[in-house]
Amino acid sequence: MQKYPSTTPEPVVPTDIPPTVVAATAAPTNTTPPMAILATDTAVPTSEPTETAVPPTSPPSAEPESVNGLGQLRESWEQEHTLSLDSNPLYGYDDNDFLIVYRDGRIGHFERLYDQDFSLNDARALSQQYIPTDSEFLETYSPPGFPELIVDLYKSQLLEDLFEDDAFIEGEPGQFIVIYFEYDGVVSMFTII
Repeated sequence: MQKYPSTTPEPVVPTDIPPTVVAATAAPTNTTPPMAILATDTAVPTSEPTETAVPPTSPPSAEPESVNGLGQLRESWEQEHTLSLDSNPLYGYDDNDFLIVYRDGRIGHFERLYDQDFSLNDARALSQQYIPTDSEFLETYSPPGFPELIVDLYKSQLLEDLFEDDAFIEGEPGQFIVIYFEYDGVVSMFTII
C-alpha cells in the first residue's frame, strides 16, 4: 500500500524560549522625516513614464449647468416640458405657454405667455430664470414708435460660446434682448431672443 502525504498539519511542539523583557525607552532622537533619510547625492534611476488613460471629456453638446431657456439644448428642454404645437420652426410647449424656435438644436427664440398680468418689475424677475446665469445687463430702451415695448439688452459669454456669430442678428456675439409687451401698465408676455 502506497502512503500519501496527509493534509492534516503536524502539531506544533512548543520550545523553550526565554521570555523577552521590553524596556521603555526615550522617544527617538532622530526627527528627520523618513523621506529625507532616503535622499542621497547619487542619482537613482526611475522608471520611464507611461501613458495614463485620460477619462473622456463631456461631449461638446453637453448642457452647461447655467443654461435654462435661451441657449438650452432641445433634448434638455423637452425632458421637462410637453410639446403642444409642432409647426416648424415654431414649437409650443405646455399648452403653448412657451413658444420656442430652435437654432442648431438649442433654444434661440423664447416666448413666455401668461394667463395673468404682471407688473414690469415682476415680469423682469420672472424672465431671469430663462436667461444664462452669466448674463450682464447693458441697457433698457423702447424702439422708436413702440412705447409699449420695453427692451432690456444683455451680454452673455456663454451664449457667445454656444452659438455661431451669425446667430446674433443686429447685435454683437453674445448679446440678446428681452422684450416685455406692456399694455395699460401690465405685462402678459415676454420674448427672449
